[in-house]
Amino acid sequence: MRIFLLPLALLLAWPLAAQRHKVNINAETPEGLLLQMIGQEPEGDRKMAMMEAFIEKHSKDASAPWVLQQMQTIFLKANNFDKALDAGNRILAVDPLDVETAQGNLKAAEGKKDPALILQWSNTTSEIARKVVASPKPKDEEEVEEWKRLVDYSKQVDIYTEYALYATGLGNPDPKLRLQLFGALEKRSPNSQYLKETRPLEFVALQQLGDRPGALAKAEQILATDQSNDDVLLFASSSYFEGMKDKAKATHYAQKMIEVVAVKPKPANVADADWQKTVAFKTGLGNWMLGLMASTDKKWSDADKYLRLALPNVQNNQEMKAETLFFLGLANFSMADPKGNRPQIMEAYKFSQQCAAIPGKYQTQAKSNVTVMKQKYKLQ
Repeated sequence: MRIFLLPLALLLAWPLAAQRHKVNINAETPEGLLLQMIGQEPEGDRKMAMMEAFIEKHSKDASAPWVLQQMQTIFLKANNFDKALDAGNRILAVDPLDVETAQGNLKAAEGKKDPALILQWSNTTSEIARKVVASPKPKDEEEVEEWKRLVDYSKQVDIYTEYALYATGLGNPDPKLRLQLFGALEKRSPNSQYLKETRPLEFVALQQLGDRPGALAKAEQILATDQSNDDVLLFASSSYFEGMKDKAKATHYAQKMIEVVAVKPKPANVADADWQKTVAFKTGLGNWMLGLMASTDKKWSDADKYLRLALPNVQNNQEMKAETLFFLGLANFSMADPKGNRPQIMEAYKFSQQCAAIPGKYQTQAKSNVTVMKQKYKLQ
């Protein structure tokens, strides 16, 4: 599976971009003096105690967001994610378009490894980022460069919010959570670069949950743009083959699956023998479905071709083997009977005899067919 890597600039952007809030120091006031001391104090417990004291006493001060922003950065470095979130929430309460702080909260949620919180802050951060991107260009030329920087940064942050959902879902074994995270990603960003990776994972999650209609709908969504996944093709062809729901789709997907698996490279973590078995199984199943569908349409030449290809690969499944032999007998008899083609009659006879030897729902009819051919063509 391909893992998307974010640009280094974006991974490093948060601490570098956190300059939205400014500090205004008037050392002649108690709060100004405390701000001055905070600015001069090296990072550590004493500095944090000063900042906490400032927020406690001067939470309404214009410089409070600047202090809280320093606190959030320090809390994130220290893996104190709850306090980082608290600091971020306080900033956003007074500056709801602070995209840097929102991303800080998203990072805190990721640090906590809380999928629900990651989803919340991915959505919130994306919403803020898009509002910044949509903000009008300032009329004051001195503000334009900063606006451009913030818009460009917000676009990168929005991509990061998509990555956060993708990465969280990728690392979560719960199929319901995966569906929730990936579903939120697709709803918000229908053209996200990560959807090519998430849709097959959603397909698997739906199968794990036993939601066959949902899995088929997801399979169709995947196959609409990419028909290279043999597992998805197998599921779609089998689903449409079952009960002959849609023979046209079942035929197309089965043929495509056979093509794909024939040239698919062996995965590095799969043994040669196991991979050969997988290829044989999928190829056999594909040809078996194609042969039975051709039989129901009385396309006997196609039925004979596909079922002969399927036969070597269904030997371990007595039910499939019997069905394959039965319809091979029927196909060859149907093609030979009008002309009395003796070699083809012998093929029909052989397949029908083999089917008659297997207990199951085709045995009785196969025995009857053997008797008819034996009597009609004087066979031994």
